[in-house]
Amino acid sequence: MAWSTNLLIMVWGVIGLASTLYNNFLPYILTTRGVTFGDGSLYVTYRNQVILSIVGIPAALFAGWAVEVPYVGRKGTLAVAAGE
Repeated sequence: MAWSTNLLIMVWGVIGLASTLYNNFLPYILTTRGVTFGDGSLYVTYRNQVILSIVGIPAALFAGWAVEVPYVGRKGTLAVAAGE
């Protein structure tokens, strides 16, 4: 049980770190490869990251509520989340 718990925590940590780094450095990587953006400043990059993070808070709360709803449950919530 301790092994699987630690493994799960490490996997979620890597996923959280990888997605954050991907979203923050993607505009930089694309710019170095020749893609032009209207405004690729650091301000816009971090502003967009904050917006995505703030929107994710109610989504996580809604998903936590939805898994307890009869006839929706974990499978229905996963199906809706995967369809995004």
